[in-house]
Amino acid sequence: MISGISASLSGLTNALRRLDLTASNIANQYTPGYQALRATNVDVVEGGVTIGAVTRDPSPGAPQLDATGSLDIEGSNVDPAVEQVNLLLNRRHFEANLSAIKVQDDMLGTLLQSLDERS
Repeated sequence: MISGISASLSGLTNALRRLDLTASNIANQYTPGYQALRATNVDVVEGGVTIGAVTRDPSPGAPQLDATGSLDIEGSNVDPAVEQVNLLLNRRHFEANLSAIKVQDDMLGTLLQSLDERS
């Protein structure tokens, strides 16, 4: 049972780190030349998940106007629609892992209660 809680906690930590990346992308969407951050998940042998690598999205950004009004500056490649989807996915990851922790907690409580009734 404890391993189930541990796996869910790793899922919560993973979702939090992904939320940080999404927040960074949203905050820098108007920064010239900024490349969006992307993370890859890696399964942990003991159970759970972690972020294996954080990379920058190499796709080109939209051109932006410089101070003279010409299109010389490459803009950010952050797509607000993609980041919105990432926010929704992170929300569901939080909800799923919290539900799993609650189930594990309920099971542990039931086990302890039945042990207490036997003594």
